[in-house]
Amino acid sequence: MKFNGFDGETFKPCHALRSGAKYPKNKAEESYDVIIIGAGISGLTAAYTLKDQLAVRVIEKENRIGGASKRGNWKGINYSLGAADTGQTYQIEYKGKKFDFLSKIFKELKIPWKEVRYPSSAFKYRGNIVIDPFCSCHEQGTTSAEVAKSFEDSMQKLRRVLEEYGEPVIPIEASPPSSMSLDRMTLQEVFTGATSPFSAFLNSFSRATFGARADKISAFLGLYYLGRESEKRYACPGGNATVSESLAAKINNKIELNCTAISIEQEDTACYVSFIDGNGIVRTYESKAVIIASEKHYLPHIIKDLPEDQKKAFKKIRYNAYIVANIFTNHIIYNSAFATYFDDAIFGDIVIADWVASGEKNQVGTSAPAVYTLYCPIEENQRQYLLSQPSQFWLDKILVEFERQFPDSRNKIEEIRLQRYGHHYILSGPGFINNRNLIKRPFNNIFFAKDDTQGIPSLESAIWSGLEAANDVLEKLA
Repeated sequence: MKFNGFDGETFKPCHALRSGAKYPKNKAEESYDVIIIGAGISGLTAAYTLKDQLAVRVIEKENRIGGASKRGNWKGINYSLGAADTGQTYQIEYKGKKFDFLSKIFKELKIPWKEVRYPSSAFKYRGNIVIDPFCSCHEQGTTSAEVAKSFEDSMQKLRRVLEEYGEPVIPIEASPPSSMSLDRMTLQEVFTGATSPFSAFLNSFSRATFGARADKISAFLGLYYLGRESEKRYACPGGNATVSESLAAKINNKIELNCTAISIEQEDTACYVSFIDGNGIVRTYESKAVIIASEKHYLPHIIKDLPEDQKKAFKKIRYNAYIVANIFTNHIIYNSAFATYFDDAIFGDIVIADWVASGEKNQVGTSAPAVYTLYCPIEENQRQYLLSQPSQFWLDKILVEFERQFPDSRNKIEEIRLQRYGHHYILSGPGFINNRNLIKRPFNNIFFAKDDTQGIPSLESAIWSGLEAANDVLEKLA
């Protein structure tokens, strides 16, 4: 079995800054209209929106673009290193207008979405597979009457709650005002009284999607996702990386990798962004505006004169940690659904990497290459071990659980790759979404993007926040 340790986020420069590291100040060597910090989908969307109107430069601390939307390839199979699927369209009514902000950009980028074939989801509960837990018509013989009733009752409860409060949407401002009261409770509270099968699923779904159990996240956030799960799902081979790669291709040479922002200062109408490049050299660019499309918790350390209320708000933001494990096998070990959630496992769910690329599924036991993407959320009190424990520690835990779920699978594994994320997605507890205005409030000529400004980790949040920040910049500079 081949294993080369962790890949993933670069922590050292940011941790050094947090610990008080000081860097020299340099004169600006280049000048742009807009500097964008972060080459995830949000930052790339902003750059794509502005590229034909302003001089744009994107700096990214990692050695590749995409943020949580990256992919790899093994024996011709594209696999995801983060987000795996989405909705293809997104119709909203906002500020008196009805429009679809996803379809337009996907059409321009020519994203080759494929509908995720049935079944798109499953839940492994006490050794049994519940096929399509969001549907009342479970496959005969796969689900006991007790389990089926638990899910049917809870899905009815979900529909009643959404009908009573209204469905949460993105942007948050376009959501029905009544739905905002959902942010005052946890997802678990909404389903108080649910029987064991669905309660177990709710926690597995919540851990896999948000990195925390259902009693830790806002009901607004949880119901946003649950309300859309019964809709058609779309994916590209390798997940949402197709979107980030297509955006980056349109931006051409406007992106610099291995560049960690360490200081942002404003003087009159000019912004000065200092960063450490891939050679360890401190460099500075000047711009008329800055869009920060990266995690916010470290911004109090780099933005000079940041207002105190905004500084406190940024410091309170919580992000979850994840390990994304891709297991490469020479046999088909499992093929029941595109995404399968697991009760009480180190991985919240498993995605079959080539589900949307292959026409038909091979039978279990067939000799054929396969890739299984495991999403392993790390509890907040365990985050420290991502750095203090070697990669072998996490590999052993994942392998033990994988073998427990799929007996006799270890001798069929050829390789494992682990992707580490220290601050993967925002963790929106009750109250965060109602009080997120400070997170997205511009500071003079500094604007904020990324899905954390919406409080909902999703592709549509990332794209919307990038569009919104770009339009705010255009308005400001005009």
